[in-house]
Amino acid sequence: MSSTPRSASAIRRIVPGAALVLLALALDAAAGFNLTVAAGCIAFFLVQLLAMTAGSVLALVGLVVWVFSRFKSRQALYLVGAALALGVASLLLNHFAYAIGFVCGD
Repeated sequence: MSSTPRSASAIRRIVPGAALVLLALALDAAAGFNLTVAAGCIAFFLVQLLAMTAGSVLALVGLVVWVFSRFKSRQALYLVGAALALGVASLLLNHFAYAIGFVCGD
């Protein structure tokens, strides 16, 4: 009998959230503004921002370590190479998104 109140309380927490999601999707469809694409655009922008920022910071750190090791640290060069690969992957993701028609903004 103790499991019934727990499941009822879980239902009371889940139902309002699900109702809000359905309401948002209904308003999205009624207004003609595609909320899911807008959310996708924001997430896409944040992923690219994170990748490019992390790539730039890693490249800078790798170069600084390489210079302070008197140009002998191979691990620092690997770090710079990985950072450059991260930046290239972010640019490729951007071009792939445009190629499949996922365009955010004008």
